[in-house]
Amino acid sequence: PVRISGLSPDASNVAIGASGSLVFVAWVDENNQITYIRSTDQGSNFSAPIILSTPGIPADQPSIAAGNGGKDVYVAWIQDIPGEANRQLFVAHSTDFGVTFPQIIAVPGAARPDIPSIVINETVNKVFIAWREDEHDPPTRAIEFSRSEDSGATFTQPLAVATGNVDRPSLAINEMGSLKLVWRQNDDIFFARSTDQGNTFSVPE
Repeated sequence: PVRISGLSPDASNVAIGASGSLVFVAWVDENNQITYIRSTDQGSNFSAPIILSTPGIPADQPSIAAGNGGKDVYVAWIQDIPGEANRQLFVAHSTDFGVTFPQIIAVPGAARPDIPSIVINETVNKVFIAWREDEHDPPTRAIEFSRSEDSGATFTQPLAVATGNVDRPSLAINEMGSLKLVWRQNDDIFFARSTDQGNTFSVPE
């Protein structure tokens, strides 16, 4: 094992992505910031860490997707809004193999997001993200979904795939571009699919 969190004594909630020989890792550091590093040699060595979230504002729950040989890297996380109970869902995009992230945007319509899961369709440069929304219709939670058709520059308004006592969404995409979404609801695990790039989802099974 290679220790990559340096001297961070309270690292938590780690996420990883990989494409080719590149490896991308993000976690929550002791200051509740999203810390990010990359490796160009399959994890033998890692870069110095950079902070992606806003310094001084608590952030959590990173998720990473990478494609196009590592040229495109997306990191999602949730971040507090100072003085408010609500949170924001941010997505950062790198087009230089994860060296810099000049594009960081907030996904619209996410009021109290948590536990994001992000994937990309690298063939058409579309980005898909799902999360647990705690303010869908209080006190009802929802599993919400949004997509970007312009490489993460803008995102659609959220689509509620499921509502109720839901938690822990996880999103995947296959080589044909079909989206698969699972989540926990009460004491069961549910599944839904989308074969039209996230425009609609099947009835949860």
